Amino acid sequence: MKMSENILSLDKVTMKFGGLTAVDDFSMFIDKGELVGLIGPNGAGKTTIFNVITGVYKPTFGRIFFKGIDITGLKPHLINQIGIARTFQNIRLFSDMTVLENIMVGQHSYLTNRKALNFLHKQDTKKYPKASWKPWLFSAIFKTPDYMKMESIMRKNAFDLLGKVGLQKYADLKASALPYGQQRKLEIARALATNPTLLLLDEPAAGMNPQESQELLESIRKIMEDFSLAILLIEHDMKFVMNICERIYVLDYGKLISRGSPEAVQNDKKVIEAYLGDKIYV
Repeated sequence: MKMSENILSLDKVTMKFGGLTAVDDFSMFIDKGELVGLIGPNGAGKTTIFNVITGVYKPTFGRIFFKGIDITGLKPHLINQIGIARTFQNIRLFSDMTVLENIMVGQHSYLTNRKALNFLHKQDTKKYPKASWKPWLFSAIFKTPDYMKMESIMRKNAFDLLGKVGLQKYADLKASALPYGQQRKLEIARALATNPTLLLLDEPAAGMNPQESQELLESIRKIMEDFSLAILLIEHDMKFVMNICERIYVLDYGKLISRGSPEAVQNDKKVIEAYLGDKIYV
């Protein structure tokens, strides 16, 4: 029997903005290699939870643990460097850079991860070695041989990653020249370039036609297999959610109203009344 391993857990997280409670006493977990959905009406608090996990907001109450380490209140760049990456509701690519360059930008976290590695070292000295100092800023300014070698490696890695997501033939195109569906895929690929073990996808199928949504669904399945990822997914396309998620959490007005398998959630009376209606999504 396979033992579960929590990669992410939220313990009674509350997020208040003045008198508004956006997330109220919310707890959840994601196991290694699991794909979990987070759904609910607009304004339910889903993206706020993403922002709390990734360090954009520090929760008013509650704690967040990643691989057993308390990451509550860490800065976003450190959270990314220790293995959590995300995409956004609105595509945020570097539109004037090429597809390949967008992926290379994602890899630059490798050049500045000393603080992240040393944070992990403080939490678990046996598992994480203390990082050595690498003066990459100096190297980048003066184009030292070490830096140029690293740039060459990054370019190759970026090109290989584009191959895995089916975008290699667009490597030299500007990101803005890609069709909408391919831009969504590029944003996911750029997040993958940071070498995460947990990927947060915020409405990845938004604005896609049914064919593009199906292609994205298949791409996400392949990405999970190829990169050994856990994924937390926000999405309003219920057919998409029900066909890909292993478990689902449902929010309404910042509160958890249901959780469980896709079948259990779509038959929950609270979820039907708050969000789904009586349609069965298969």
